[in-house]
Formats: sequence, structure tokens, C-alpha cells
Amino acid sequence: MKKLLGILVLGLFLITPSQADDIKDFEIEGMSIGDSLLDYFSANEIKNNKKDYYTNDKFTAVDFRDKSLFKNYDGAQIH
Repeated sequence: MKKLLGILVLGLFLITPSQADDIKDFEIEGMSIGDSLLDYFSANEIKNNKKDYYTNDKFTAVDFRDKSLFKNYDGAQIH
């Protein structure tokens, strides 16, 4: 029982959590949280690709599936 407890305690100390200075450090296709979608797409593109996934008007989703827009992915959904 002491060995199991020792292994568990050592295992918890050896785990290294991943840390970032700010959430803006995470990017997908050059877009980061907090960026305006209008910096990447026009207002017409956003309106044309809007999806009605939610039952209320508080949230909306925009779905881009054009392969020529992105380098690494086939598309992107922004909610």
C-alpha cells in the first residue's frame, strides 16, 4: 500500500502542465481568440456562411469550407 501511495505521489509531481502566457498565443490558420472576424473575411462572406445551429439569436456560427482560404485545414467554424 505504501508503494502504491509513493508511486501515485511521485507521478503527480512528475506531470508537467502545459502553460501559455496568454490565450492569444494559440492560433489556427493565423486567427486567434479575440481577433475580429472582419480582419480575415468581408461582411458579405460572413453573412453568406452564417449557420442557424442555435435556437436563440444570442449566439451564431459561421462555417467556412473553401479549401483555397486555408493552408492546413479544409475549413473552419467560428462560433
